[in-house]
Amino acid sequence: MTDAISIDKSLLPAALLEVAAKARKTDADKELLAPYKEMSLSAGAKTYLGKLAKQFVYSYNKVVETKYMDKGLACEDEAIDMINRLRFESYTKNTERREDEFLTGECDIYVPGVKTIDTKVSWDLDTFPALSEDCHDSLYEWQGRAYMRLWDVPEHEVCFVMLNTPDELIRYEQRELHEVEHIDPALRLTSITYQRDMALEEKMVNKCRVAQKYLLNTVARINLEHKSN
Repeated sequence: MTDAISIDKSLLPAALLEVAAKARKTDADKELLAPYKEMSLSAGAKTYLGKLAKQFVYSYNKVVETKYMDKGLACEDEAIDMINRLRFESYTKNTERREDEFLTGECDIYVPGVKTIDTKVSWDLDTFPALSEDCHDSLYEWQGRAYMRLWDVPEHEVCFVMLNTPDELIRYEQRELHEVEHIDPALRLTSITYQRDMALEEKMVNKCRVAQKYLLNTVARINLEHKSN
């Protein structure tokens, strides 16, 4: 979802190619070109899609594993339990994956008709956000906007929880940054909530359309180049 530095010319209708080529653009020109710049993919998005295309052509799936992800998986149930205790709720882990023509996702918690929730277990006290404003992450925000679309709810909450790190993951790091049971649980839960925004959702869908075309085109280019050899 990162904004592209420049417009992808392949998205432009012929009538706007001349406008895009202008060295100096008027405000009216910029307004005409704005939707196409918004749809254009960033360099990072193209790199990622190129890797996906390669995985598709060569039939493999690279599994990413990190100590941070390992802790999140190991402590997922404990995180939901702590949220329930602090909020007097009875949330359960969602196991349903939903998808539409553009998106797929599996939120951690679904509160029917109300919201989706994702739990993020912080690695240590140093990385744990103490204020809600510190919880903002554009990746998590767009992930949440995908969930709001898929589950048709008005808001998405990201809950950061600080729990003891399993001994086998701490290794040689400072234990006082990982052993936190002595700290009030209320100080170990920080969250941020995003409201559904249909304009941003439309922007996301438009990016998905462009990304799908770029991915299919890259797959075709890989196959064509190797076929000629």
